[in-house]
Amino acid sequence: MIDINGIIEKNKEYVAKHPELAQKGLTSHPTKKLAIVTCMDTRLVGMLEESLGFDRGEVITIKTAGNSVTQPIDNIVQSLASPSIIPKRHGILRGDDGS
Repeated sequence: MIDINGIIEKNKEYVAKHPELAQKGLTSHPTKKLAIVTCMDTRLVGMLEESLGFDRGEVITIKTAGNSVTQPIDNIVQSLASPSIIPKRHGILRGDDGS
């Protein structure tokens, strides 16, 4: 069973430990006007952007099954203003070309 109260407490702790986030003026719009399409692989949580050299707020990460886009993502592309989209495979992260 998922402990919702525990999740809420962890979030409160995180926010208390990182007051600088509120001062950065981050919005829902990425400053680099870039989206990265990748898979839902749980190993990518909390490290994908950093591994590619991006900071919080610079890119939008779109996670899908098999890093494929089968439905229109117009609303996301519109939010980028001058959009660039990078499809991201496992191999780039691993340093080989396996998936």
